[in-house]
Amino acid sequence: MQGKIRKDRQNKLWNSFLPLGIGVTLAILGGMSYLSDRENEAYQYKINLQLAKSIHQQIENVENLTFQFIANFELNKTLNQYIESKELYQIAPFNTVFSAFLESQTRSHPLLWDAAFFALNEPKRKDLTMSDNLTQTILTELRSTSSFQKILELDGRFFLDTETVFPIQGKKSLLCGRLIKKVDGERTLGVLLLLLRTERLSEMINSDLYVDGEPVEGTLGNYFSTLVSSAGMILASPLKDQIGRMINEVFHTSWIRLPESVHKRALEGEWKGLKVYLRTVPIGEGIPIFLIEVSTLPTLGYRNILVFFFGILLMGIGVIQAKSLKEKSFSPIDAEASKQFEKLPAREREILLLLAQGYSNKEIAYQLHLREQTVKNYLHSLYTKIGIHDRVSAALFVKKARRDIP
Repeated sequence: MQGKIRKDRQNKLWNSFLPLGIGVTLAILGGMSYLSDRENEAYQYKINLQLAKSIHQQIENVENLTFQFIANFELNKTLNQYIESKELYQIAPFNTVFSAFLESQTRSHPLLWDAAFFALNEPKRKDLTMSDNLTQTILTELRSTSSFQKILELDGRFFLDTETVFPIQGKKSLLCGRLIKKVDGERTLGVLLLLLRTERLSEMINSDLYVDGEPVEGTLGNYFSTLVSSAGMILASPLKDQIGRMINEVFHTSWIRLPESVHKRALEGEWKGLKVYLRTVPIGEGIPIFLIEVSTLPTLGYRNILVFFFGILLMGIGVIQAKSLKEKSFSPIDAEASKQFEKLPAREREILLLLAQGYSNKEIAYQLHLREQTVKNYLHSLYTKIGIHDRVSAALFVKKARRDIP
């Protein structure tokens, strides 16, 4: 009988502490994992947001550069003299000023690769160029682009073409520009068209992958950044063959043209046969470009939260079972002790229970509104009746009699 009771007690103890232990473990692991993932994702988003702001600032700097051809009196005067010149081809003095100014700006405007100014009053007039890279054939192509037409339509407002990647001598560029008017605003001088380096943009958003302007071989794994237009065209990437292609085609993802605020999320895609996650950050207000971080690191999910709450649930079950276990006694019932206890007068039973709980004679007297000597007398009588000799024996007797001690 004793062995059966002991085994039953062990089983119940195990059934109580097993869910409690597992619950505590799952709650700790789930909670810590979730907090860690959330902290890492928040930190990475902050880094990407800072990078996006840096790109936005660079584009704003280019916009300010185009405005100089209106606000800078000497530049504006040179352009005005250029379109009024009767010489259609001998434009060296004007081209020198135009080229020298832009060349001096390349250090503070690293995106600037080349530029051209197209006169509108005389189609046959030779165009001004920043460098010799822009041949007549290329200039003719630039004049016929949709970017050129859009600049004309905007009538003096800055325009960045995020839907076209223009190839020049094996390099890919983005086009932007402004319709330049005379400083007094009464006369249109021509169209300023700038070519921005997509390679430089790629390097800016993947600086840790580049050495001397080129991505280091072997560093381009499944973690890098790209720039994508709102329509889904890749505008910058360390993988040059991606530039000018659609993101859906490259990463097999579900990119659709949406407002900037909607794309503050992560998309799932595929790259090199692996599942990748594309975290998006808008470049900034007024610029329909997104910074995309491509990585195999999953986004913050709710699995860790579920593990945490499942752990809490198991802990609750364990606590309930432990409480139930505490309320039960697993000691064998001693019929003789129980019978002896029941025969005692009510006052002696009260004193015996308090004694078993660890109260001193003085405390028992206070509890029962008796004198301390009276309590001693009761105890002497109790010891004789039930055959005990000290307080420890009294507590054991109460336990044997199956009397709960709070």
